[in-house]
Amino acid sequence: MTNALTITLKDVSVSLGEELVLKSIGLSIDQGLSFILGLNGSGKTTLLNCLSKSVPYKGDISILGTSIQKMSPKEFARTVSIVHQKWSIPFRISVFDFVLMGRFPYLNWLGSYSKLDRGLVLRNLEQLQIEHLKNRFIDQVSGGELQRVFLCRALAQDSPIMLLDEPAQSLDPPGKKDLYLLLKKLAQKGKTIICTTHDIETLPLRGSQVIGIRGGKVVFKGKVDSLSPEVQFQIYESHLMN
Repeated sequence: MTNALTITLKDVSVSLGEELVLKSIGLSIDQGLSFILGLNGSGKTTLLNCLSKSVPYKGDISILGTSIQKMSPKEFARTVSIVHQKWSIPFRISVFDFVLMGRFPYLNWLGSYSKLDRGLVLRNLEQLQIEHLKNRFIDQVSGGELQRVFLCRALAQDSPIMLLDEPAQSLDPPGKKDLYLLLKKLAQKGKTIICTTHDIETLPLRGSQVIGIRGGKVVFKGKVDSLSPEVQFQIYESHLMN
């Protein structure tokens, strides 16, 4: 599959109080698997939150030429799913029912989930090897299992674009490897997946895109294969771009 331009950002800025967190970002993100790298406080999570309409911003973000601000909530939910680094779930719910909530944008006119919805949830639970957790409550699973549950919910949403904020943070090294291989396979099937991460050593090679952010600015965009020590220094060590 040839890469198609799916997301464009034009002059995107974000202020939190008096601090300018993102500074006139201009960026294009192609279909495939992309990683946003940067120090804590560099703006990478804020950028992800802009793409999910979770924070107010100046400028324009569009998907295939349509501004995300012009999309209805249902249209946007069918287009973009997000796995936040931290979730707050104010009620007790089973893993199965939590993942099933990812099908909310597709509810029928009766407002009930269909057999197809439930079957899709079961297939995603099996794909992520957490089917055995389906009847447990969310507060009864481990941190690593919870990350898989959140990802499973995003998969159930069946959106072409997935935004993942540190999706491997609670996983052990084999779990991280399995996760990134899964994301790579999903991207090869046509999804656009954008992750923030610190795991440079375990990033899948060959074709994945990297966006390096420092001080609220994009300082690098290229393939993982081009992530040389000099580029890593520019992203993580150099203060010249602040």
